[in-house]
Amino acid sequence: ADRLAIALRCRIMSTQGSSFFPTGVAWGLEATQKGELLYGYQEKRLLDLKASFAELVAMTLFVIIGCGCAVVNGPGDGEDRIIVAFSFGMAILVLAYAVGHHSGGQMNCAVTLSLVLGGALPWYQGLTNAVAQMLGSLLGAQIIAGMVPCDQDLTTNLGSNIAGKGYTDVQVLLGEFVMTFLLCFVVWETAVSQLSSSGRNTPIAIGFAVFLAHLLLLPVDGCSINPTRSFGPAVVSSLRGCDNYTAGGLRDLWIMWVGPLLGAVAAAILQLVMVPRDSHHPFLQKILGQPIAMPPTIAEKKALQQLEVAKAREILEIEIKQDERLREVMEQKKLLPQGLVQRVGPPTYQRPGAELEPGGHDKAASTSTTPVEAWN
Repeated sequence: ADRLAIALRCRIMSTQGSSFFPTGVAWGLEATQKGELLYGYQEKRLLDLKASFAELVAMTLFVIIGCGCAVVNGPGDGEDRIIVAFSFGMAILVLAYAVGHHSGGQMNCAVTLSLVLGGALPWYQGLTNAVAQMLGSLLGAQIIAGMVPCDQDLTTNLGSNIAGKGYTDVQVLLGEFVMTFLLCFVVWETAVSQLSSSGRNTPIAIGFAVFLAHLLLLPVDGCSINPTRSFGPAVVSSLRGCDNYTAGGLRDLWIMWVGPLLGAVAAAILQLVMVPRDSHHPFLQKILGQPIAMPPTIAEKKALQQLEVAKAREILEIEIKQDERLREVMEQKKLLPQGLVQRVGPPTYQRPGAELEPGGHDKAASTSTTPVEAWN
């Protein structure tokens, strides 16, 4: 029991390289199959390639759906703008449900960065996921280019993000900062926070956050809040060679990176204030100068369950023994004359000249009677 108790304590994170770098590579882990977002709960520090592959597939589909709707509907006003905003929000919602149990459904390197800075995702897993997202963005933009001819592209740049007329770079950057902060804040408070009760409805909240951001930023810069989403269309459209190509996607690409990443950093810092003081959040404990503790591993959780079962079995055995003892006492009381109870035991003294039993005990003192009321 003592060994189990020691094993179940939060482990102090080692300063050796093995705690900072992955110890191996895996294709799907038990923790991800159970839908847990926090990779710190994994028993071993493994790089999950299945999670990264899920991010590649999801990002490809996200660019196809979101940017594809913008390409075929155009950056118009009124209904067209609502259609594009709704398509981006619904794409995040659906794909988050689809791959959330594999990778958490990030599909955004800004969200990934925020999770890494907040201690919810190892840096090596976040880096691999970000690379997969970049590749997915390029692949999705290339598929759109193969689906839609140049003269049918109403955005003339595969839905690249470009600062709108009348807006300065600072204004666009501020808008991207605020709306990305909103998205990351919602992710932290719904998908990551243990105090949240959103549960399976988490993707709905995240999807509507993306929808609201697009309603605001579509006329400003086409709404990025996702550097990887902006990367693929900007690069592919610049290399496509269309006669009606509108330049500006590559020129303004730095805004679509700096603004969202700053918003992600701000959300990671703010969530430290929202985390309870007694939590085992490693980044929070580092800021507070406390020992960095890791949550229980899968093996430790199983050991805790076994310990609880053992304690319950021990309590049950004690109760059974108490019941048996009580039953023996009650049966003994029934065998004695009414109003009396016999006490049997060695005498505390021996009277001079007393008659002794074969065992050397005082025969007169070996038995005594006491009223039942006094014994009770």
